[in-house]
Amino acid sequence: MRQFLPQVSGPFAIYGKQYKEAIETYVALNGTTAGEHTIEFIYKDVGGPNPDNSRALAQELLIRDQVDYLAGFTFTPNALAVAPLLDQSQTPLVIFNAATSVINKQSPFYVRTSYTLWQVTAPLAEWAWDQGIRTVATTVADYGPGIDAENAFKAAFEAKGGKVVDAIRMPLSTNDFTPFIQRIREQAPDALFAFLPGGPPTFGFTKTYNDMGLREAGIRFL
Repeated sequence: MRQFLPQVSGPFAIYGKQYKEAIETYVALNGTTAGEHTIEFIYKDVGGPNPDNSRALAQELLIRDQVDYLAGFTFTPNALAVAPLLDQSQTPLVIFNAATSVINKQSPFYVRTSYTLWQVTAPLAEWAWDQGIRTVATTVADYGPGIDAENAFKAAFEAKGGKVVDAIRMPLSTNDFTPFIQRIREQAPDALFAFLPGGPPTFGFTKTYNDMGLREAGIRFL
């Protein structure tokens, strides 16, 4: 039995590092056998959100290495890109993170061990209402998970009676968040809701929020 796991490098390397450490911990405790099968892990570096590279690496592993399973996939675009390959080869894929709700509908060979964004975002919107927050600006990275999170928050918040005063979608490659934070500051909502990939984008956005004084202006961070 062979399994493929992408090890992410670059700004999002922490994901791949954690995946690999978890696997190595399991192997140290339980060994590399499952029943009569010996498990071999083959690591490939996807390198961040890159659907074309994900598809090429998956195809290489399926055809050349003849893996029995695929696993990993931090980002939704990468996971979606391999759906046709899964169907053609009838190979199961275990998703470790990618949380956009629509993924599992694209192939019967997906199984996800993490969560969907609606599971965590809708309760947050309901909690925000319960805390007295009535107006919110949503700010998300402009890709599948960000849009999914935006829709989940808006649906749950408006169902409680809240108002989304602005829905900002930021390019995934954004490094300077100043224009977006300034736009929110000028609108003065009770709070902002943010969704970005973990790592440098989230750090940069949070730092800009603090540096531009939104907390002192009474705009809460969700």
